[in-house]
Amino acid sequence: MRPLQCPSCNQSAMSAVAKLGVGPLRSKPCQSCGQNLSVAWLPYMLVSLASSLFPFVAVLLAIVTASGSLVAALVGVIVFSLPALWLHYRLVPLVARSLPSKNNQPQSEQR
Repeated sequence: MRPLQCPSCNQSAMSAVAKLGVGPLRSKPCQSCGQNLSVAWLPYMLVSLASSLFPFVAVLLAIVTASGSLVAALVGVIVFSLPALWLHYRLVPLVARSLPSKNNQPQSEQR
């Protein structure tokens, strides 16, 4: 399955930037069918755990190689954060949540 494919309608569900803002408890409607989409818990937690180590490694490398330069540490954190964002985009699948979005509810239920 493609990283941005809706599990309900198999169409493009959202942009890559929008997917980075979706979590297990925060859903976003599919732009094609309106189904509420979230991400799976286990892959999200595993990628988050791995990703949290990247900036720490960057700071350690900056301390070792640049004699503790603050600029080197900041550049390292930024550079090492990019793979974390890519891992979330690529490895964390979208899942449909049981509650439909507001757009799919009958007119009598919308307020």
